Amino acid sequence: MPQTSLHDRLAREREGSALFSSVILITVISTLTFSFLSMTVNGTKRTELEVDEYAVNVGAESVTALAVNRIWGRFQNQRAGQATNRDDFRAYLDGLGITDQSASATPTGVDVSGLCNLPTDGAGRDELAGVNVENLEVLRTDEDEAIRLIFTATVSNRTFDETSNDWRNLRQTIQETYLIEPEEWQGLDYALLANNINCIMCHAEIDSADRKFNQEPGNFGTYDRVKVGSIESLQLRTNPDSWIAGTLYVGGTAFDQGGNPISNWSEQALKSREFDGDGLLVQDHWGDLTKEDLHPADQRDPDPLENLYLAYGQDPDKMVDGLFPTDFPPVFPDNGGVSPNVPSSDRGNRIIDDSEFNATVAGVAGSISGGKISVVSGADTIDSISELDGLSTAPNQTSLAPITNGSVVLIGTDANPIQLNGEVAIRGDLILFGKVQGEGSLLVSGNVYIPEDLSYVDGTDANGERTFGRDSGGSTNALAIASGGNILVGNIFHPRFGRGQVTGSEDGSFSFIMDELAIFNRAEWTKTQPVLPGRGEDFNQPGSWTVSNPLYEGPNYVPRYYSFNDGGTIPIYNKGIYFDASSSTWVGKEHPGNWDQRRLTYADADNAGDPILYNADGSPKAAVYPLTAGSWMSDAMLKLLMNQRASARSSRRSEAMQVDALLYSNNSIFGIIPNSLRNRGFDGKMTVNGGIVAADIGLLAPTKININYDDRPKDLLNIASETQIRMRKLLRAPFVP
Repeated sequence: MPQTSLHDRLAREREGSALFSSVILITVISTLTFSFLSMTVNGTKRTELEVDEYAVNVGAESVTALAVNRIWGRFQNQRAGQATNRDDFRAYLDGLGITDQSASATPTGVDVSGLCNLPTDGAGRDELAGVNVENLEVLRTDEDEAIRLIFTATVSNRTFDETSNDWRNLRQTIQETYLIEPEEWQGLDYALLANNINCIMCHAEIDSADRKFNQEPGNFGTYDRVKVGSIESLQLRTNPDSWIAGTLYVGGTAFDQGGNPISNWSEQALKSREFDGDGLLVQDHWGDLTKEDLHPADQRDPDPLENLYLAYGQDPDKMVDGLFPTDFPPVFPDNGGVSPNVPSSDRGNRIIDDSEFNATVAGVAGSISGGKISVVSGADTIDSISELDGLSTAPNQTSLAPITNGSVVLIGTDANPIQLNGEVAIRGDLILFGKVQGEGSLLVSGNVYIPEDLSYVDGTDANGERTFGRDSGGSTNALAIASGGNILVGNIFHPRFGRGQVTGSEDGSFSFIMDELAIFNRAEWTKTQPVLPGRGEDFNQPGSWTVSNPLYEGPNYVPRYYSFNDGGTIPIYNKGIYFDASSSTWVGKEHPGNWDQRRLTYADADNAGDPILYNADGSPKAAVYPLTAGSWMSDAMLKLLMNQRASARSSRRSEAMQVDALLYSNNSIFGIIPNSLRNRGFDGKMTVNGGIVAADIGLLAPTKININYDDRPKDLLNIASETQIRMRKLLRAPFVP
């Protein structure tokens, strides 16, 4: 049998959105013609009673299908090309008079027969497909993450029975239950995905883990291409030494380091690797890949299976190469925990409230054993060397239950690896490194710190090659980490050029982390400004700004800013540059480079009068996410831990720091892997066997970063889209009063 091409599969995906309405239409049409057909089953003629009963049953189904189409189909048509979520659909139902009955002691359905514009018979009764429609209603109940609609239809048919010489009355009532819920988010299909990609692409090689760890000649040419996506924009430095074994998607425009749009991609050092018409990587007889220039797809009429798409996703009808995300859903939905009957202050505040954490982890049932496990809870703080050393010499736990309240330290060794068993949730921060074995995911409400290698206990084959993702017994090793805060990799305290101290304030070194942090803060600040300074306009005279901001999110938007530590200065890089509305980007120097008030705006979380962070009454209007541990581990001890872990690598510093995991955050992934000249434990190299997916990525490995995409861990996470919803049929059954 010939293999189905990726082009054909993508075409079927695009056709799928029309399938639901087509099925309904076919059902109704086929029912309308039912009375004209002679019915046979296995060559035996149905009796008149069987035919009449079948007609009533199909008529009830058709009436219900029509009601579903009138409600869901019209909503889809109204919102075509727009982001949609549960609240949008709830408001739509409210407008139809279909209100939530979840809090009612006697829930009642709403008659929707008028909405369906049913034809009438000579007596003025509603009818469809040759049957009378006696009742058609829908009952709505809102749940935590979904909307439940129960459709009830009652139809009847009166026919003359020649056998009994009397009229026969047939009646059928059915109920169909549908769930409207968020779509599965597609962002975990990417090896690397962020809102804006810049420095990480300087020395990056992005490949398939399947291909990388399987060099059997018989498998050459069977490995899928990988995907890299930058939702808003891509900024490349001059001649980046990087390549992608697949396709690059940019939601906006790609720029050089000065903010100028890239026009000639063949001159760029960033390259692709060849793949065929099925999206499979082309390998020669040695297994090597073939270098290719990036060729932008035609934005007016793009074809699938190109290696570069610009402005991708701006027109949903032109997403010919698969879905492209528009945002990063929170690990713990910011809806108060019980939607929609929650305090308004707990919804949309970008803080993980207890109710939101508890609602998200209600079904978690995994565990962790093995390794060295410590839990720091309550008012405890690791602020001495002896307490820090105790995390490895005197761990206070032997296992973790499905849900842990408190910050956790997990350390695995070759002899005593961390044993993963399913999904585990942590209400706090997490530090983990070393060896891991088993299959599982970690849902962490706070920050995640990976100061050293985090690697699977894999086996080897007969040739001594690593059996990636499988231990010596053939069992699966796979890890997914999802953080509600930030993920910090390597040594975030490493100063610029190895000099000075990073303190998070003007008295310290303005490191790479501070550079990236200031740029990401600018992106959030930009969304709060209806007007921005254009070329030649004075930043210090806001009243003179003339550029209307296409990125403005409105007065109720809650921005999220990063600070290096709790109470540290929040730098925003928005001075000495200007905003270009045509490209929706800032033009000027790529990084601020130093603490400099001529380039930076400083916000102060400790000052309730700061207009960037607080309203006039002192209430917060922004969320601030520190990168350091704060209350449970002092900055001094966190820095010492990172230095200790670097020193532990000194004998193998030429090896790349390795992270075997899928890393996800709806906030940031920051990190520095210093080179050996400035840190004896690292050589500026990092390998991630999994994926890196976050709203903001500020990760520096100055020698090289390898990302080998492993698609297995994505199935361990349940990240739901906040901008797309789907209708799913749960149940159809005859109605029993």
